Parts: sequence; C-alpha cells; structure tokens
Amino acid sequence: MKTGEENFMKYNFLSDQPTTQDEIGTHQIIASNLNRIIHSDLNRPFVVGLFGEWGVGKSSIIQMLQTEVAQTNNSTKIIVVDAWRKDKETFLRQF
Repeated sequence: MKTGEENFMKYNFLSDQPTTQDEIGTHQIIASNLNRIIHSDLNRPFVVGLFGEWGVGKSSIIQMLQTEVAQTNNSTKIIVVDAWRKDKETFLRQF
C-alpha cells in the first residue's frame, strides 16, 4: 500500500530576494562591466539605466555593483530609483 509521501514531489523554491551569489556568473560580469564604465574617464555626471523583465536579476546586479564599487572607490555614489514604488496603483490595476 502506498502512502501519500511516496507520491509527494519535492520542490525546490528559489527566493525572490536579490542576491550577491551569482551561480552562473553572468550577473557578476555585468556588475563588473558597469563598475568599469562608472570609473572610466567619461564626462561626469552621467546616468546608467538597467532595464529588463521581472525576475532577470536587475536588483542582484545592483547589489553586486554596490559591493564592487564600495571595494573600489568610496567617493562613488549609486542611487537606485525604483519606478514601481512610485506607481503602485497603476501596477495593481493591471491584475
């Protein structure tokens, strides 16, 4: 006789929180390239935009970039603007 546990499928749920652990390595490459751009001799001030679909790792890239910038140069400031935070009503109406 089978018990319910034998038919139970185990799922591994991933956190939706930003991380600094890049298992594949692509996010760290992007963060490092952004750091190089920020510390290049481009005319200042300038703005860098990070665009992508939900869940592709934009917040994780920002966290990795902030860590890398802090280790490289303490005078650089990164300001994150979350457009969704200002537009919650419009966002919630889509569902």
